[in-house]
Amino acid sequence: MPTVPDDFHLQKAKKRSYIFIKDREKTDFPEHFNDAFGDLLKIKEICDRQNITLVLVLMHDEVQVIKNLRDKVVASYNFSPEKFDFRQPNKLLSQKMDKYYIYHLDILE
Repeated sequence: MPTVPDDFHLQKAKKRSYIFIKDREKTDFPEHFNDAFGDLLKIKEICDRQNITLVLVLMHDEVQVIKNLRDKVVASYNFSPEKFDFRQPNKLLSQKMDKYYIYHLDILE
């Protein structure tokens, strides 16, 4: 049995799903991504100074793995499904981590 009402759950999922909109320049995603990645680089620097290997596991949002929820989120935006890329944040994060030699594992790849 769900612990929160479906409409509340859908609104929460929609609110964080802006990261999947393909035209990311029309969202706050680039700013939020760069800010979060900057924090990740600080963690890597600390690990490097301490001779600790940083390894990250990429966990997917439920919208990425639950098709029924994903379909509802897309419908709630009134966009065509082609306007979304549900792998986009993970691809960008993986590319950036590769660039900075941060070891990572994407559990769905």
